[in-house]
Amino acid sequence: MNPKYLYSLLMLSGLASAGQDLDKRAFQMSAFNGSYVSQSKLAREKITQVEYVELRGENLRMLNSYLDELESGNLGSDAAAKKMDAANQLIARGFRDSRLVCNYEQRTGTNIKKQLCMTSAAKNRIHEITRRNLAGRGDARPVWLPEGGGK
Repeated sequence: MNPKYLYSLLMLSGLASAGQDLDKRAFQMSAFNGSYVSQSKLAREKITQVEYVELRGENLRMLNSYLDELESGNLGSDAAAKKMDAANQLIARGFRDSRLVCNYEQRTGTNIKKQLCMTSAAKNRIHEITRRNLAGRGDARPVWLPEGGGK
């Protein structure tokens, strides 16, 4: 067999299995999956992975607070269930916001399309900044149209 063919097949098989260890769904804790302590430790491991990259700031501090309280063992069953539900919501939101979204964009004046990938949360941040900037202009005049309407 051709050595180049075997080498390319070997490289492609490595790329194909590279993403198999990524989570397909958000990690969720449950009262039926074991002790709160073991689940909290597993949750701490999971949120360091790339699938939860957008879980940061205040949400991360709140999640760590909930996990600390669950690990302490000082909560009753009702309070622990509420903390677990709140933690699950934060984990799910972080997972959803960290989803990678790719689009093809074509620059003006060329037929070449370029793939642009970013997380869902980054795309929402850019959208919000653009919306705020356009709202702050105070007029509906296109950027390219000069003062006086082009007369």
